[in-house]
Amino acid sequence: MSELTSMEAFHQTLLDRFDDLVAKRKSTTDPDMKKASLVEMDEVLHRIDLSQNLLLVAVTAELQNALKAVQTADAQVAVDIKQIAEVAKFIQRVSDFLGYVDKAIDLAKQAALI
Repeated sequence: MSELTSMEAFHQTLLDRFDDLVAKRKSTTDPDMKKASLVEMDEVLHRIDLSQNLLLVAVTAELQNALKAVQTADAQVAVDIKQIAEVAKFIQRVSDFLGYVDKAIDLAKQAALI
């Protein structure tokens, strides 16, 4: 995985996780997992929409640190989406990832206002 050094790379990471969630929903027969996948897809899609407005933001040192945290969480959640069969654990892992995403988006918003 390449290092997240721009908002464009960050945006692409979110698109990739969305695609993984779509694949998870399509591959499962568990109705609870299908529902959970749809909810998490909605959450990731919301962050994709937010990040699109921030694609041209310059990456500050603080934002770079937040993007590194997203990258670390992304590596884990990418594996988890494919492997986790337990709904509660699946939701928690995606929620943890989105917490890092939210921090990075907030920092990018602040940088956009400078």
